[in-house]
Amino acid sequence: SGSTGSALLLSPRAVAGVGAVVNGSFDPGKAVAYPASVSEAILAKIGPAPPRPAGGARYDASVTWAERVLREYVLPELTPDVVINWLTEPDPSQHHVGVGSPESRAALRHDDAEIARVLESLEDLGLADRTDVLVASDHGFSTNTGGVDVTRALVEAGLKAAPGSADVILASSGQAVALHVRDRDGERIARIARFVQSRDWGGVVFSAGRAPGEANGVAPGTFALDLIHAASAERGADLLITFPWTSAPNVHGVPGTDLACVSGGARLYASDHGSLSPWNVRNTLFAWGPGFKQATTVPVAAGNVDVTPTILTLLGLDGDAGAGLDGRVLAEALVNGPDPEQVAQETRVHTVEAGGYRAAVQISIVAGRRYVDKAWRAA
Repeated sequence: SGSTGSALLLSPRAVAGVGAVVNGSFDPGKAVAYPASVSEAILAKIGPAPPRPAGGARYDASVTWAERVLREYVLPELTPDVVINWLTEPDPSQHHVGVGSPESRAALRHDDAEIARVLESLEDLGLADRTDVLVASDHGFSTNTGGVDVTRALVEAGLKAAPGSADVILASSGQAVALHVRDRDGERIARIARFVQSRDWGGVVFSAGRAPGEANGVAPGTFALDLIHAASAERGADLLITFPWTSAPNVHGVPGTDLACVSGGARLYASDHGSLSPWNVRNTLFAWGPGFKQATTVPVAAGNVDVTPTILTLLGLDGDAGAGLDGRVLAEALVNGPDPEQVAQETRVHTVEAGGYRAAVQISIVAGRRYVDKAWRAA
């Protein structure tokens, strides 16, 4: 029930008939899935998806349509081994009216009811006793308390020629901004980093690593992009900047505030994501079914990157569980897995200084995998 582009990224070969991907907005009323045979079957059995809402309205109807397709067609007729079921709410409602708002809580209740119907369908199909279910969110949320026009600030400081110039290109995810500098000009990269560090809206800054495995970046007072798994020689940013965050609660009592980039006329949402505050980095992961321990809280660091190898293990594909994947099997959550309290976890805090500027990044390491806990500008 989310965006069409992201749906295709989750199953890119479905267009060629490898697996299937469903989204009611591919070509509304005409194509709601790939391959074409799946789309035709869904339109004949369920009908087209409702129109996408406008003006910040909730996407409950889109979720309901997608879940009906899952219950009445995908599970009984496609009989898949694995389903990725994307409920796009409460992301839109939390963006538009705020995390913890009555509207976003209502969207969560709607999601809960739809998930309950899916579980009932598994019971009816005789699949419940051999189906494992994981519920994960892709990020947390925090409340925006203000906007920063980073492009304008760089132009006024003489670090970018004009708002639309290509010497420095900005790509914002709301509470973080990636900067691509023409020819990867090291001197300009360092100047921009110093400028951001001098602003009260400047948070933690990342640049290319000084050397493989080093925590510090080449620009003074920055951390290495690789420390947070954001380095890419081909497509990676030259600088990644975040904003200062707090743990203060919003009007709905939900902790976590931040700033967001509003360059290029970008909208300042009520709440957002993208930063390295713990309120964004910490996300949701529940799991239940025959493969998982019951009534157990696992305090060991984990991430969404671990979901795939864990699913492969649950499917009995143990030989493939670690092949070429960045994540690890969440064995401590599995039946007959190790006691979570006996899983070794190391926490490290890296710091940088540049003049009066100081910042820190906290990471946790489990089984050789590095998880980013949070990053903050020190007072």
